[in-house]
Amino acid sequence: MTPCVAAWRKSTRSEAFLNCVELAWTPTGLGIRDSKNPGQKVDISESSAVRFLAFLSAGLGERPRM
Repeated sequence: MTPCVAAWRKSTRSEAFLNCVELAWTPTGLGIRDSKNPGQKVDISESSAVRFLAFLSAGLGERPRM
């Protein structure tokens, strides 16, 4: 069996060398990692990923501005 190689995509809101988040669809769901530490990632199921991305798309994940 050939291992799946995820195509990681960096957030468009990531700044150079700061707060760099990358996402990749995998056969089991969504992988999330910090681009400065790509060896560690969090995997979430496809259904959880869809809800998470809908939450972010709705603007509910924004931090309050001080």
